Amino acid sequence: MPETHRAITPHCVACGSDAVIPDVFLFDGRSTVNGLTNRFGVGLHTDPGAMLRKKPATSRATYRVCGDCGFAMLFADDPQTLWDGHVERLSRELGP
Repeated sequence: MPETHRAITPHCVACGSDAVIPDVFLFDGRSTVNGLTNRFGVGLHTDPGAMLRKKPATSRATYRVCGDCGFAMLFADDPQTLWDGHVERLSRELGP
């Protein structure tokens, strides 16, 4: 692969290669809509102790894979929502 400038090209955190493939998706081999596989996301429960309403905080996710070593990277599209949910969960666990 031709070398690219490190400041503008993503590099693999595992091997340092610049052969990073952006915008790949996860799939379960079964879920398709209009011929396209559904994207998966990430989430957490802000109230994990609740019986029914655990108040999930969720985000769609973007994935990248290194074309050299295969290391897969996941990025939350909305990390602020996840962080806010994490803080809310911590405040519940720690109490007043």
